[in-house]
Amino acid sequence: MLKTGSRFTVKTLSVVILFAIAAMFSSCANFGMKTMTANTNLQLSANGSGSRQIICPINHTLVESKVAGGKGALDALIEENCPEGLNFDKSNNSEYVFTLDFSSVSEYKQKASAISGLACEVNMGVPNSIFAKGFKFSENFTSGDLLGWISKTAIEKQLFDESVVLWNYNQNNIIFEGEAYTASENLTVSDVEYESVEKITMATDSVGDGTFSRTISYYIPKNTVDKMGESLAGYMQSLRPEGSTSSESDTETGKVFTTTFSAADMNSLSSQTNICMGNQTGYITDLEKEGSVFPSERFMESIDLSNFPADESLAAKIEYSFKFDQNANQNMVYTYENGTKQDMTQNIADGKIDISSSLSNFIVEIDSSNQYKLVDYSISIEQKSDNKFDEVIMLNFAEDSSDVASNLVKEYVERYSLAGTSAEVSGSLCTINVSGDVQTINAANTTLFSAGNNLTVEKDGKFELYDQILVKGHISFSDFFAKIGNGDNIKVRFVSHYPISKIETSHTVEQISDSEFVINMNASETVELSLETKRIDILFLVIIIIAGLLFLVIVALLIGYFISRYRDAKSVEDYEKEIEESIIEENKSEQSEEEQKQIEEAVSEDTTDEDKTATEEPAEEKNEQEAEVEAKKENIFRKIFGVFLNKAKDDGDDIEKQDDTEQLKPTGELCANCQSPLYEGMKYCLKCGHGENDEEPKSEDESKSESEENITQKSQAEEESAKEEELKPTGLFCKECNAEIYEGMTFCVKCGAQVSEEKEESEQALDELQEQNQEIKAEDDAVNEDREISEEDSNEQEKEEV
Repeated sequence: MLKTGSRFTVKTLSVVILFAIAAMFSSCANFGMKTMTANTNLQLSANGSGSRQIICPINHTLVESKVAGGKGALDALIEENCPEGLNFDKSNNSEYVFTLDFSSVSEYKQKASAISGLACEVNMGVPNSIFAKGFKFSENFTSGDLLGWISKTAIEKQLFDESVVLWNYNQNNIIFEGEAYTASENLTVSDVEYESVEKITMATDSVGDGTFSRTISYYIPKNTVDKMGESLAGYMQSLRPEGSTSSESDTETGKVFTTTFSAADMNSLSSQTNICMGNQTGYITDLEKEGSVFPSERFMESIDLSNFPADESLAAKIEYSFKFDQNANQNMVYTYENGTKQDMTQNIADGKIDISSSLSNFIVEIDSSNQYKLVDYSISIEQKSDNKFDEVIMLNFAEDSSDVASNLVKEYVERYSLAGTSAEVSGSLCTINVSGDVQTINAANTTLFSAGNNLTVEKDGKFELYDQILVKGHISFSDFFAKIGNGDNIKVRFVSHYPISKIETSHTVEQISDSEFVINMNASETVELSLETKRIDILFLVIIIIAGLLFLVIVALLIGYFISRYRDAKSVEDYEKEIEESIIEENKSEQSEEEQKQIEEAVSEDTTDEDKTATEEPAEEKNEQEAEVEAKKENIFRKIFGVFLNKAKDDGDDIEKQDDTEQLKPTGELCANCQSPLYEGMKYCLKCGHGENDEEPKSEDESKSESEENITQKSQAEEESAKEEELKPTGLFCKECNAEIYEGMTFCVKCGAQVSEEKEESEQALDELQEQNQEIKAEDDAVNEDREISEEDSNEQEKEEV
């Protein structure tokens, strides 16, 4: 049995040893992964200033294995995300040091709340009275709350997961005036000796002009009065602010000491209350009252009661009352106990609040504002142009408020000195005017009424006769009407500068006209509005008008040009006819009746042909007609003068010779008088005019000399006859016998009349006719050139239009 039992014992012992060895190795393996303990040291002075230092040792093994990126990533994360008010130092590679400095308990509380995101409460009591002595401190947060942002941010950035705990916060110390106290995790210390006080009452009146009146009464129990004796009266005398009044009275339970004082503002109220409480740790904080339309009071007051403990818990009993301004009709009150906010508004009665509490640090928040009844109000928004608006808000208060409320609204508007914004008062009516571009309207609405107000204007940007303008509005006056205490239904009137083509909104719309409508809304609501308008694009219209005027000017110029060309052509045509008629009239007297008849017939035929051609041929063949008319005119001239215009060849005219005129052929005989050649059909010599019947008998000497001369002249005549076998006609006719005159004639070969003078007159008339024809031709050339230029311009214009 013993042996067996020994074996069993050895076996069991072996198993135990093996488990112990495994546990030891497991413990060694996890030793490098343990969570480090942070050390918190809070240093405080009697005036509430101090510094909180949190020292966090670094477990490099844990950080390198659990943190993505190791210590470098953790350092960067802390540096980038460390909250304002909290100083970070990593100069020592083995630890992080965080420091929070503050000048008062109030600042400490505010910074702690901002860093942790919690409603932090800090209660500090430094009793130094005949009723209590020592140090008392408490807060409702820990160092882990102040550094909670590290783990939260690291998890969001996926540096590590929720299972990683870098530090615990079990080691905390408070050093007050050089004396160290070991504190729990939420830093609570109490080291006070006390004598009980029954209670304290504090009654405050808000006068209404920003001043206050406060009365504080101290109820001291009989046993404490007896124990302290005469020192009690001396101490209570030290708690009186300058300018205050005091009194004391006996009661069945002891004595009552009362102090009354006035305060010009909240800061004075707080400082004088601290004197009455025997310390300097109480405070009053203003809470965002600058946005109030009417006078208001919104503040938080902290009162340190630690000098007047009621029992061994060191809490003091207080009865707190606050009487609001008589015009205040919106009041709210809250108290804080251990960081918890409690609504005490239900305790308000007849404009006064009464609160009873048992705390060492009493905190109360008061929100009181004056309000006046509105009987009518309206909002009008008028679009003056694309980006300019006029906004009018009319507020009509009840008659019992007289002009107080309307003037208060005016003061509220003028407080901000906004561009384009003004306010006018007429009795109980206050009118707020805002005028300017979209930016000006939005700035005024956001500041005065609500951050939700916004107007935008958009254009389509197309170049066309009508511009499309889109106006979007976010209309919200809820904050403003909440400030003045009214939330009934209102109408928002919108007037557009241009016709409205489309309206989009979730509220009811009353269409007044094509450019005006009304939206029904509640004062607590927000209206989303979108509307489209159309207007004539002035630039586009101006361009169209200018283009039209230019077109009309061009058309007028073209019409004037063609009229001028027509008149010029007509003048030339009339001038040509006048010349023709004058030539005909001049030559009628010199020509025979037969020639005149032939000329008139020729002119009639040519004129008839010309008119017939002008009526039958289309307008586009006008140039060919003119050429034919000119040719006919030349034929007329030839018939009138009977000559060929040989000189016209030098001027560029191509005048054909008459091929049907007969040419005289020489007979080979010579004139008996001058020995000139004679031609067929000739009766008289063309040189001397000697005829067949003019021969006279001659003497022998004369005959002899004539025979010699005849021989000589004959030889010359033969030579001339050899050179010139035929005479060419000149186109002239003898005035006596109407016989044709040839080149070289001095006398007519038919009747013997002298024709040299007729030749000279004809040649002179021919020269004058050629000069006139050249002038007419030059004018015709100018007219044709203008016509060609006009036709070219017209063709180019037609091409451009195509």
